[in-house]
Amino acid sequence: MHCCTRELIRSWFSANVQGIIGRTLTMPMYDYKCLDCGKESLIVVTLKEHEAGAVSCPACGSKKLQQLFSPFIAHTTKKS
Repeated sequence: MHCCTRELIRSWFSANVQGIIGRTLTMPMYDYKCLDCGKESLIVVTLKEHEAGAVSCPACGSKKLQQLFSPFIAHTTKKS
């Protein structure tokens, strides 16, 4: 998945969660590549799930995932 597309997904997710619950909810999003089927996925998981390795490929269900390095977006309250 192209990095600009990932940034759009991250922005969309943040904006829609804020619109649904009326406040900003920060959930980590990780880029993974499945070592079984080769699919790259952007997955929203809790820190606890991420640290425990409790993440599976949305395409094939495999737990053999490699985390990819990806840019991060920092949301602040300060206007620039």
